[in-house]
Amino acid sequence: MNEYVRKVRDFWDSLDPREQHVAMAVGGIAMLFLLYVLMVRPLQNKVETLESANARMVRDYQTISAYVPSGQGKGQQENADRTASLEKAIDRVSKDYGLKVSKINRSGESANIEVGTTDTVTLFYFLNELEKKYAVFTQSIEIEPGDNNTIRVRKLTVGRNEKK
Repeated sequence: MNEYVRKVRDFWDSLDPREQHVAMAVGGIAMLFLLYVLMVRPLQNKVETLESANARMVRDYQTISAYVPSGQGKGQQENADRTASLEKAIDRVSKDYGLKVSKINRSGESANIEVGTTDTVTLFYFLNELEKKYAVFTQSIEIEPGDNNTIRVRKLTVGRNEKK
């Protein structure tokens, strides 16, 4: 190793000062290029991907919210079947929409649902159908973008309001 370092040092010392400056400038430019290619550009791509996913989710939400009426705070849906249990209502509607529900944790008139990955439209139609047919309302929802125009539902809590 010392032999190699000595040879490089001897070569460097044999260069004129002007050649040394040019070599340092070229080396600096090469380092900046590598920094950009290996660090900056991948970060820019990730930010652009997240911005695109966020814009898509906002657009989907705006499109769907125009078609999905909300009964929250307006009393119960008049024709809703309140006799079906929360689990049965969730199971029936999830099968109708092909939504894969892996777990339902019930707590009184509320339930935490583990859904996994789905597309935005299917999720909102599922929630709308629960509200329309069974008077089951969304109490809280946390989602994040997934791959290939999907979303991952991190937390979904649904329940029934008191009968009016």
